[in-house]
Amino acid sequence: MHEPELLEFLRSAAARWAAGPYRDLVGQERVVPYLFPTPAMTAGMPARPAVAVHADAGRFAYDTMTLVGPGTWEAARAAADCAVLAAGLVAGGAPLAYALSRPPGHHATPGCLATPRRAACRTERTRPAAEAAVGLGGLKPPLSSPNYT
Repeated sequence: MHEPELLEFLRSAAARWAAGPYRDLVGQERVVPYLFPTPAMTAGMPARPAVAVHADAGRFAYDTMTLVGPGTWEAARAAADCAVLAAGLVAGGAPLAYALSRPPGHHATPGCLATPRRAACRTERTRPAAEAAVGLGGLKPPLSSPNYT
């Protein structure tokens, strides 16, 4: 569903930020992407990981509003787990289940934390829930991910 490089970045970015001098230099606890190696910038060359975590963040974001900080990875994992749990409840016989979580995730892509102007998303969770539902009981789940942001 998500590219391994994105998940590893999201899992480790806050700790990399905290381990470096960034909090004192920038004055905050969150990674702010500032370099965005788009295909036009790289002229077809693959984007490589940057040494600085805030430069590396641009490989997975489209704007400076896609912040990653303490608890971001845990929140994204918990949100996906919430959706998978709801699918499991229905597969186990519950008549319905409603999984409400933040960050929403419905604008995330396989290789990106969020699409432009949708910086609150970090990881998508309707697909893992759908895959879990199909795997757990052969269900065809009617899932939706409304945009209330």
